[in-house]
Amino acid sequence: MAYLHCHTKDCGWSQDDFYSFKFDKRKLFFIGGYNPISKILESIKFYIKPRMIKWDRHFVNYDAVELQEYTKIKIHFNENNECFSWSWLILEIVKDIKNAKNMRWRSYKSWKKDMDKGKAKCPKCGKVCFDID
Repeated sequence: MAYLHCHTKDCGWSQDDFYSFKFDKRKLFFIGGYNPISKILESIKFYIKPRMIKWDRHFVNYDAVELQEYTKIKIHFNENNECFSWSWLILEIVKDIKNAKNMRWRSYKSWKKDMDKGKAKCPKCGKVCFDID
């Protein structure tokens, strides 16, 4: 996985980590990798059991607020910083779909190809000042 972002001052553009897909060619089915499908399946596996999930106060007050603004999914936290697992599952699914739709380059190979051809420019500022973490 690699997180691609622009280092131009005051730009702030970034995208999700490059995706990878793994398929079993003999059985013709998806078996994993890092991509929207595998991320959604992992979220379902973790959050599908109905329960209250406890988060730390910092996460609820900062990270969860940003995620709710990004996804437009409102999550209710009780006084113990807990939310219902299915509520969080919906947020995670929307986040993964939105991240996938907002990606400029879904794989390192496609980004490298555009870089080699001089076509890779930041979608926000138009400069070539990328960094991969």
